[in-house]
Amino acid sequence: MKIHLDRINRGSERPWIALDVLMIVLLIVNLAWLTFDWLYVTAWFPDLVGYVAPRFSTYYAEAIHPRFWQFDLVFVSIFLTEFFLRWGAAVRRGTYLRWYFYPFLHWYEILGCIPLLGFRLLRFLRIFSMLYRLQKMGVVDLSESAPARFVQRYYDVLVEEISDRVVVNMIEGVQRELREDQPIVRRIIEEVVVSRKTLLVDQLGTRLEQVVKSHYDIRRERVAGYLRAVIADAVSESEDIERLQRIPVFGGYGTRILERTLVQVATAAIDRAAADLESQRNRELVDDMVTMVLEQLLAHGPEVDEVISEVLVEALDVVKSRVEVKRWRENLGAVS
Repeated sequence: MKIHLDRINRGSERPWIALDVLMIVLLIVNLAWLTFDWLYVTAWFPDLVGYVAPRFSTYYAEAIHPRFWQFDLVFVSIFLTEFFLRWGAAVRRGTYLRWYFYPFLHWYEILGCIPLLGFRLLRFLRIFSMLYRLQKMGVVDLSESAPARFVQRYYDVLVEEISDRVVVNMIEGVQRELREDQPIVRRIIEEVVVSRKTLLVDQLGTRLEQVVKSHYDIRRERVAGYLRAVIADAVSESEDIERLQRIPVFGGYGTRILERTLVQVATAAIDRAAADLESQRNRELVDDMVTMVLEQLLAHGPEVDEVISEVLVEALDVVKSRVEVKRWRENLGAVS
């Protein structure tokens, strides 16, 4: 344990720090004495004390042990005085929302004053609470001590196990509702997705522009090949082109020129559209197209609700699998 007395900056806190230190000492003395007196009722402990210190053993057995509860009441009166003193200070400072919150939050201090063994053991909690208060004020540093590391390690294990179980139960409950109650899916669509439609359209339109700009040059030859194939099929099926081909000498040549021209025009049009995709006019067109696609995807219908429900359930399965990972095992393995 490290002690930092130089961090006591405010003079108003010094009396309370001194009181904490004094109470810790008194609690340690009281609990040690309590343990000693409790052992004195056994068969072997008085013999051991008598062997080490015969006069003290006789004196303790005759004068102190029968009246131990009276000595303990002296400690209890000190503990109660300190409790009411802190209660009054908390009320004066407005530490809690209501004046009567203090005894509820410090219930262990009241119960620890009851002169019964089970309640006396609660005085250990007073030591921990005072050490925690001194830790927060920076007067002591227990974080690097072996007991603190031990407690923190297994406290983290306990908290993770409890929190993971609670989160998994909540996720499984949500999954059951998604599987059984389609109106919940519809509410999610209407209250969450539809309310952010403008943002979704803007993001999807931006992503569409980025995809076209970054991939069109790479796939331009494939697009041109596709256009040539489509135009060639259209030309071969056109009756007017068939009549044009029947013209002697010029027919076949003119058909090929026409087909090549159509491919060039179509490719140039697509190139221009891809290049001008950032313009305001084209962006409005993209947004309109994305809006129509999104509205069709979110249209009312049990099929759409069922698909979205399955997507949400599987997404929650992924979250649940991450929650179920026992990180404390990795930490304990690293420590060991």
